[in-house]
Formats: sequence, C-alpha cells, structure tokens
Amino acid sequence: MIILKANRYKTLFRTAISLIFICIVFIETIHAQKPALPESMKHKTDSLINRFKNTTNDTTKINLLINLGDVYKFILPDTALYYYDIALTFANISNKTKHIAQCLKNIGIVYYLKGSYNKSLDYISKSQLIFKNLGSKKGVAECYTTIGHVYLDQGFYNKSIENYLSSLKIYESIKDQKGEAGCNLNIGFVYSSQNKYSKAIEYFTKALKIYKQLENKKGILSCYNGIGNVFYKTNAFYEAIEYFLQTLNFCNETSDIKGQAACYNNIGNSYSSLGSYNKAITYLQKSLYIREKCGYKNEIACSYGNIAEIYIKIKDYSKAIENANISLNISKNIKSLPIQKQAYYVLTTAYDSLHDYKKAYEYFQLFKLINDSIFNKESSDQITEMQTKYETEKKDKDILLLNKDKALQKTELLKNEETIKRKNTLLFFIIGGFVFIVIAVVIILNQRRSNEKIKLKKKLSDLEHKALQLQMNPHFIFNSLNSISNYIAKNETDTARLYLSMFAKLMRQVLENSRESEVTLQSEINTLKYYLDLEKMQSDNKFEFDINIDENINADTITIPPMLIQPFVENSVIHGIKPKKEKGKIILRFKLEDAHLLCEIEDDGVGRPDKTLEKNGDSHKSFATQITRERLKIINKNDEFSINYYDLKDLSTNKTGTLVRFKLLYKTEV
Repeated sequence: MIILKANRYKTLFRTAISLIFICIVFIETIHAQKPALPESMKHKTDSLINRFKNTTNDTTKINLLINLGDVYKFILPDTALYYYDIALTFANISNKTKHIAQCLKNIGIVYYLKGSYNKSLDYISKSQLIFKNLGSKKGVAECYTTIGHVYLDQGFYNKSIENYLSSLKIYESIKDQKGEAGCNLNIGFVYSSQNKYSKAIEYFTKALKIYKQLENKKGILSCYNGIGNVFYKTNAFYEAIEYFLQTLNFCNETSDIKGQAACYNNIGNSYSSLGSYNKAITYLQKSLYIREKCGYKNEIACSYGNIAEIYIKIKDYSKAIENANISLNISKNIKSLPIQKQAYYVLTTAYDSLHDYKKAYEYFQLFKLINDSIFNKESSDQITEMQTKYETEKKDKDILLLNKDKALQKTELLKNEETIKRKNTLLFFIIGGFVFIVIAVVIILNQRRSNEKIKLKKKLSDLEHKALQLQMNPHFIFNSLNSISNYIAKNETDTARLYLSMFAKLMRQVLENSRESEVTLQSEINTLKYYLDLEKMQSDNKFEFDINIDENINADTITIPPMLIQPFVENSVIHGIKPKKEKGKIILRFKLEDAHLLCEIEDDGVGRPDKTLEKNGDSHKSFATQITRERLKIINKNDEFSINYYDLKDLSTNKTGTLVRFKLLYKTEV
C-alpha cells in the first residue's frame, strides 16, 4: 500500500513538472518572437525548444534550459536570467547538485554583465562552494575567473589578479590549455588597465601562443583586441584600429553582439585620438546602442564617458557635462571606480573651460581622490607580490617534479646491482652531469630572482616618483586661491578678475601636466611663466624675470618630469626678492651639458643668511624643494647627483644674490 502511494506521488510529481515545462515553452516561444535575433541564433533557439518539447528526461530538460540561457546571455541578459532561474528551480526540485552549481554560476555571470556586482559575487560564491564540495576543479576555476572580472570592472586590480592567478593555478594542474590561455589574457587586461604595457603584452603573447596551438580563432582575436588596446594606449592609433577591425570582422561573422559593441567602442576611441571626431562619435553611438539594448550597465557608463570626452575636444561643453553626468550616475550605482574617474576628469575640464572654477576644483579633488585610490602604491605592491609568489611556486613545483624524476631513475638503477656495478663509470658521468645541471639551474634561478628584484626596485622608484609629483599640485592651488581671496576682500574686483584669469591658465596647465609623467620643456616653461606672472602681480611688480634657452635646445621636443623647477623659482621669489627693498630680477637659464639639461635659477635678492652656510647649502629650501630633491634623486639615481647653491657677491664681498644650479636627465620626442 505504501509503495503504491509513493509511486502515485512520483507519477503526479513528474506530470506536474511536465505541465509546467510545457507552459514555460509556450511563454518563451512567444517571448522569443520579440527580439530580433541573428538568423543563426534563431535557428539554434528553435532547435533547443523543439528538443525540449520532445524529451521526458528531467536532466535533459534542465540542460536545454541552460543552453537557451547561454544563447541569450550576451544578447538579452534578462531573458537569459529567466531561463537560468527556471533551470535552477527544477535543479533544486530534482536535487541535482551539479546543475544547481552551474545555474548559480551562470546567474552570477549575467548579473556581472548587467553591472549588479554584489549580486554577481553572491551567486558566484554560492556556486563555487558547491563546486568545491563536488570536487569540480574546473567549476571552481571558472568561478575565480568571474570574480576576477567583477573586481577588474570595479578597479580593484589587486583582488582581480589574485582571483585570476588562483584560476590559472587550477587550470595548469588539470592541464586545461584553453583555461590557461583565458587566464593569461585576463591578467594581460589587468596590467593594461594599470598602464603596465610590457607586462600586458607578455601575458597577451602567452595567451596568443596557446590559442594558436588550439586553433581557437575567437581566442586569437581576443588577444588581438588586447594588443590593440595597448597600441591605443601607447598612441599607435592606426595599428590599434587594424587589430580592432580584425576582431570586429570575426564578431560580425559569429554574431557576437557584445564583441561588436566592444570593437565599435575601441575604434571610436582611436578615431577620437586621431582627431576624426565625426567618425569617432558614429562608432561610439553604435556601441552605445548595442549596450543599451542588452543592458550592460558598466559598458553603457563607459560609452557615455567616451562620448563626453569627444564633446570636450570639440568644445561642446554642455553635451560633455550631460554625457559625463549620465556616466557618473551609472558608475556610482555599480561602484565602478575607473569610469567614475573618467567622468570626474571630463567634468573638471568642462567646468574649467566654462570658467566655473569652483565646480572645476571640486570635481578635480574627486578625480584626484579616485585616481590615488586606484593607482596607490600598496595595491601595486600587492599585485607584484602575488605575481612573484605565483612564479616562485611554479618554479618550486618544477624542481619538485625534477627531483621525483631523479628518485625514479635511482630506483630503477638499484633493481639490478650487477647492472649498476657494470655501469659505475656511466653513473659517475650521469651524476656529474646532473650536478652540473642543478648548479646551472640554481645560477639561472638566482639570476632571474636578481633581475626580478631590480625590476621591483624600478617599479618602486616609479611609484615614489608619482607619489611625490602628486604632492606638489595642491601647493599652487591653495596659494593662488589665497591671493584671489585677498583681492576680493580688498574689493579690488578688476585685479581679482585678472588674477583669476591668470590662475585659471595656471590651473589648467597644472591639471594637464599632473596626468603626465613627462612634459615638454616648453610646457614646463609656460607653467613657470604663469607662476612668475602671478607672483609678480601679487608683489606689485617688485621684480622682473627673464627665461634664457640655449639656441641648441628645441624646447618642443625635449621632455622632462613636470613641476621640478618651480620650487627653486619660488624660493628665489620668497627668500630672495621679497625681503629686498629695491626692485629685483630673476633669471632662468637652460643649457645642454654632457647629455643632461642644465638648469640655473639666479636672483639678485638678499642672499642666504650666514647661518645656513654651515649646512653646505642644505637649507634655502622649503618642503617643496625637499620633495623636488627626492624626485631628482630618483630621476638621476644612476648618475652623480647634486644641487649646488652659490652666494653671489660684489667686490666688497657683499651679498648680491643667489644662484642655484642642477642637472637632470631628459628625453627627446621623435
């Protein structure tokens, strides 16, 4: 009796499931008629639905629902989410643990595509836990990869690369070459986002080599897309467009809509950099149309930000602000720091150009805050540390395998003592050769570790250089704002307006230079002129200044780190000229000497106090000059470095001013 009742309930249960599936098919068949799918995909969905109708196996039905979700995932994520949710429901009813994990993972991927990052991480974490319990290494690796994608979009590069490396280790352990290639590709994109282009190319090349071995065309073109991005970021725009067009052709052939949107976006950005703004807007709007249709929030915000940058370039500031605000609102909702940074930069530039300096300054502070949080030293050091640990661990595994092979060889030799005796001479040479190899390997590994340390030190120097540079910019801003406030307080509106205009030029120059590691000598001289004009005006024309450039110098091609010379000029004004009763003069000289740029700052001020002479010229500097001294040490670290101070005197040994002289390495633009 009990058995009959159980069978009856089982039959009713299966019948109920079948009826529900029939209803789902009916609803989804109608729903599928709405979107305009490519013909090949429409044929595929029709085939899956027909198979779904004709099967009675629950597992097969769940798999078909997952396959339907996969078709829609990159085109209509909401439709894909619907299929995955239904598949998850019936996987739970049928208690099919592996399918539950698969559905949770796919739902997490869709939420990632939609920009719902917290939901994505929640579903992926649940999926990964189930895969771990099932012992599915590949499933765990796929979850690590998606988590890495989420953190990459949010600008958390250290967390992103940590998950990609975890995924890579698993794929290497199960010898999944396609998975290895994908991880190398993703790590390349992290380094590209951090502007570490040599490391990015290194990983793109690793991925490309594997994809070529596998004859995986989609993977090959993904690598081309990554390499194209590096070309774009290094100003090789025509080469970048060539790679992007190759990728676009493949996306068109395979109806890869998400890929098409990415290619249109990249091509648009390249044309923007080339000054072809009409072409750029056309491609970016194509990209935006696809992304809005599919609901990819992160990509939508990115498109609006890129369009806003073009409107800045063509001086349509109202449209730039409109598009930047849309990008900012979306990126705030999805917590994407890189896109927020872009929006704040556009808003800073737009309001500065509209002479709304209050808003420009506010947005500049927000831009600087996010920029510092993304490219901070701690994050970069963590990424370097993780990379070093991974490479060391991999080398240790290789050595362990080598030792195991050695042990097996010895075991085989010991099986026959008579054979060993006959081959003592041969064994001697084998052991000697092995020792030689081990020594060679140790030497090579030590050399590699030494090279890695050198690279790490260089990166540290670069980061210190960046940090020191960023500390200097607010010095101008706050001093100038204080001067403007004083004029306004004195009701000198015309003077305040003139000073504000000059300050705006200086602020724009500082803002532009702060984004660059190298600027032309002419750009640096322009900044110095703006600064000296402001100081001259503030001191009631108490001094004159000359800037002398040697005739052998082309100031438009020589590049140097920005904001190096200004602190010494400031010292001449404040400590040399201002205490002087008479009108003074400052002379700046630039010469080429022994592959260096020789800089001289001379003033006819009051000179240095006698007590400072005991310190070998180590004073006569503010906090800013101390920072500059440290920056110059980093820049000239391979050369002998010194900043020389000279006390100028007349025939009666009375002080007539101060001369500061130092050299720095420069580069020449081609």
